[in-house]
Amino acid sequence: MIPFPFFVAFGYFLGTIPSGVLVMKGLRLGDPRTQGSNNIGASNVLRTGSKTAALLTLLFDFSKSLLPIFLYIKATHVSFEYPLGAWFPVCADPWALFVACGAILGHIFPVWLKFKGGKGVATIAGAYILLNPLCFLLGMLVWLAVFLKTKIASLASLSSLCVFLPLFSGYWSLSASGVSSSFYFSLAVAGIVFWAHRANVKRLLTGTEVAFKKN
Repeated sequence: MIPFPFFVAFGYFLGTIPSGVLVMKGLRLGDPRTQGSNNIGASNVLRTGSKTAALLTLLFDFSKSLLPIFLYIKATHVSFEYPLGAWFPVCADPWALFVACGAILGHIFPVWLKFKGGKGVATIAGAYILLNPLCFLLGMLVWLAVFLKTKIASLASLSSLCVFLPLFSGYWSLSASGVSSSFYFSLAVAGIVFWAHRANVKRLLTGTEVAFKKN
């Protein structure tokens, strides 16, 4: 049997792979760390003008958490629950959350880039695809609604992961069987995302945050 720490370490290793940097250099588009907001995430890659590079970066960042969680579930035969008679499955193993944390922290603090990585949004979304599909879908709807209204990616991410996610997870946990590990995980995610976006929060408060151009 594969020891549990392996999956956390594997998640962290995948998380540290700088997808945006590798994709842009592979497409000969330069280095995202020297363009736009200097971030390696898909949002900043999109600012370079290449939708292909942004999509590839997004998919890679999704897989950083999705793959190790999937392997953990397969290796340990994790069970799923259907709370409140819902149609969507929810991962019933709280240890899977630590695998997700490994990937998320690896993305934000990659050892190869002197612990200066992305902001974790896509990697968190990838984790929720398996951990709680309904939460993923609703969170994406919140993100899209805010982004389409404001054209500000950071505000959309903060609204979805720092406001909606804890509220929804808390409501769902209390409605199902009391406060669960998924609620505490959502609070940890909110804290990580807020910290990663602290510079964006300052610009949002001063009205200087850059929005995507409306076509």
